[in-house]
Amino acid sequence: MENPKKVIIVLLLFLILLCIISFGTKGAHLDAIQDKTYWIDSLPNIYRPMEGCIVLDVFLIVLYLTTIGLVCKEKEMVAKFVFALFLVLLFIRFLLGVIFLAGENQRGKTIVNDWVTMSTAQKDQLSQDTKNYYSTFEGAYVFEIIDIVMMNILNPVMLLLWRHNQTQNFQIK
Repeated sequence: MENPKKVIIVLLLFLILLCIISFGTKGAHLDAIQDKTYWIDSLPNIYRPMEGCIVLDVFLIVLYLTTIGLVCKEKEMVAKFVFALFLVLLFIRFLLGVIFLAGENQRGKTIVNDWVTMSTAQKDQLSQDTKNYYSTFEGAYVFEIIDIVMMNILNPVMLLLWRHNQTQNFQIK
């Protein structure tokens, strides 16, 4: 394997890790909610995009694994299709992530700020379910910020390196 291929594979593995962590934090939050229908109905601009992000994370993991295979063994038509699919899915994933973070009047930020600024005495008065709700929402919210920044830097780099590697390989043949 050549150096560009190794860099692409390392980037893909790191992006898979980001998707797994994103999937895990949001999934843990959804598991911590006792009455899912209440929260989905009362905050649809937070929970529906969150569910969309979970689904797209799974699709992106499958695409990243497919891309690892395509980096190792080039197939031009499949690579073009996967590249186009990446562009569409990454755009949708970015939009869903931003909608989740923005929520309704920055309600997600308000929930996190309420939890972070709450005193220990106030936290002790909350039920365990409520504590789980706040702490898992904070994890999902904070990691989504990290995820959007990292994915919007690393995905274009990976796609450009992969595309450059493909064009060089297909021109040589």
